[in-house]
Formats: sequence, C-alpha cells, structure tokens
Amino acid sequence: YVTGYADKALEYYTSASDVFRELGEDLMLSKVQNNIGILYYEDKDYEEALKYYNVAIQGYQRSGDELAICATYGNMSLCFFELDQIESAFDYIHRSRIFAIKNGSIVDEISAYVNIGAFYIGTMQLDSANYYLSKALIKAKGNNLKPLIEEAYYELTNLFSVKGEYETAFAFQLKYYELHDEMHEENSKLRIQKLMSSYEQTLK
Repeated sequence: YVTGYADKALEYYTSASDVFRELGEDLMLSKVQNNIGILYYEDKDYEEALKYYNVAIQGYQRSGDELAICATYGNMSLCFFELDQIESAFDYIHRSRIFAIKNGSIVDEISAYVNIGAFYIGTMQLDSANYYLSKALIKAKGNNLKPLIEEAYYELTNLFSVKGEYETAFAFQLKYYELHDEMHEENSKLRIQKLMSSYEQTLK
C-alpha cells in the first residue's frame, strides 16, 4: 500500500479525479491518473501503477496530447521491466522514443535512450547498452542538459562495472559525482539568491 506522505497525496488525487470526472475535464483527469500511477510505481505496486497509466493514456489519446502519451509510455516501460515483462518494456520505451522524436522533445528522446540503455544492461546485452547510452550522452552534452548527462554517467558506470572494466567505470563514476556536486551547488546558489531577493523585497 501507498504509505506516508504519498497516502495524503493519493487521497488528494482521488478527490481531484472525482471533481475532474464530474466536470468532464478529460485532460486534467488523465494527468491526475498518471500521477496516481507514479505514486504506485514508487511504492513498487507496478500492476496497480499500470492500471492508472492505461487510464491516463486513453484520456491523452482522446485529447491528442502526444507529449503526455510519450511520458506515460516511458513510465509504463519501467513498470514492465520491474515485472520482468522485458518484451513489453522495450516495446513501450520505443513507443515513447518515437513520440519524442515526432514531437521534437529532445529531453524525452534522450531520457528514452538512457532507459533503453539501462534495460539492455539488465538483460546483459552490453554492446546495445553502450550504443544507446553513448548516444544519450552525446545528445545530452550537445544540448547542455546536465540532469540527463548525470543519468547517462550513472548508467555508464553500471555498464562498465558489469563488463568488468573497472577503470572506465570509475572514470564515469567520478564524472557523475563531479556533475552531481556542481548541480547541487548551482541549485543551492539559486535558492540563496531567491531568499535574498525575497528578503530585500520585504525591506522596501
């Protein structure tokens, strides 16, 4: 069962679902259903998560929101992988990739490549994993998408550890931690700047 803070979130989302259903707000209802799916995924209830993702997909299809479909297909692929339904996992992550490319979403495209690479590591298809993770890293660097660069470094560390190439794995791990610390520092500076700005506004 969903527990802790997620329990309150589930209660809120369930109430919101009832409201949007009564109002006929199909798109908003789908977004809420997707969020409920995420809660169940995080609680490792993958079958229940898939039920909500499927409902969300139906609404997104009716409203024509292809980027939302793209993201939800990606979410579904993670559930299938955890359930050891490998063929479905690859099917849905490639669906997500296709929608990302069609709609020009470079973030979703790179995210799909990272997940495909991770799936290939999990199925010990290491050359294929290297291909997709290298592709993800090149595209992420080319677009200066630091969170996705970080994800690619993380999975490349896993890949080369599994391959027994520990020196290369360690090199990627260092890159991962360096970027992680850099991003954390940047976020901390932004938070401080916002706090200072708010404080200065109160003095005026």
